[in-house]
Amino acid sequence: MTEKCPVCQTDCEEYATACSVCGFAYELGINRKFLIQEDAKHWQEIVMSCRAVWEKARNRESELVAQLEDANKQKAALQAELEAAKKSAIQTTSPLIQQQPSQTGNKNNMLVLLCSIVVVIAVIVFILWIQPTDEKYFTFTDSRDGKIYKTVKISTQTWMAENLNYNVNGSKYYGNKPENCDKYGRLYNWELAKKSCPSGWYLPSDEEWNILMNFMGGEKLAGVKLKAKNGWNNDGNGTDYYGFSALPGGYGNSVGNFYSAGYNGNWWSSSEYENGSVSAYYRGMLYNIEFALRGYVNKSGLFSVRCVQDYGASRR
Repeated sequence: MTEKCPVCQTDCEEYATACSVCGFAYELGINRKFLIQEDAKHWQEIVMSCRAVWEKARNRESELVAQLEDANKQKAALQAELEAAKKSAIQTTSPLIQQQPSQTGNKNNMLVLLCSIVVVIAVIVFILWIQPTDEKYFTFTDSRDGKIYKTVKISTQTWMAENLNYNVNGSKYYGNKPENCDKYGRLYNWELAKKSCPSGWYLPSDEEWNILMNFMGGEKLAGVKLKAKNGWNNDGNGTDYYGFSALPGGYGNSVGNFYSAGYNGNWWSSSEYENGSVSAYYRGMLYNIEFALRGYVNKSGLFSVRCVQDYGASRR
């Protein structure tokens, strides 16, 4: 005897547990094929949604890059206007000063002109200052070996804009090649990293790295803003918007192996994973992602070091 499937009306065996055509389960009252199809549809919608969010983020990045380029063009134009204004001020005020005008009206006109020039110059200087440029870099000389480091102030913190390159016993340069020392700085284990920064500087804590990340807009945006404009393989460069200039110095281990220079960079924090733990927190960046990583790793690993300036009472 047969029994019609209530879903597709196919004649099925009387004691069949499921329809051979549509998969309807008689005992459970569930169409299994339908559920599988719906589940696949659901995941497809999720994938499409994620893809749309990703595309939106990429488009927003392109917009921001274009805005930055426009801002730099405006800066160049304003610099030209400033030079022109200076020349015009000299040409205009020189004869007025030489004439020693006796009339009150001429004095007032000259005063108005000078005030206008001062206002224009002040506005231009302000606009130039808020744009990130190489002029915002400062320098610091390490008295221990005479090395000069670029430094940059980001929000309330002043960071070295280069990896530390101080030759302390136990530190390494990537691949044991001296030329990598000048490019990426040295690699240190955690214990060495804590005591290798020069006087007035120190290894930042995990919380101090958090302050930097939050100022970037969070870890998801920090990587692309902190990475240098060149030096990363496979077009993994960043915008270096604030002048931090993170480079992919790779990492090493205690037995002399080195990995991933050009592809990732890792920097120690002074914070242990747990008190007395064998691990400590670090920050990392990869060539193929735009966010910054936070993790912990064995203290014997060899990572780069970025020092932050010690402001005394403001520290931690």
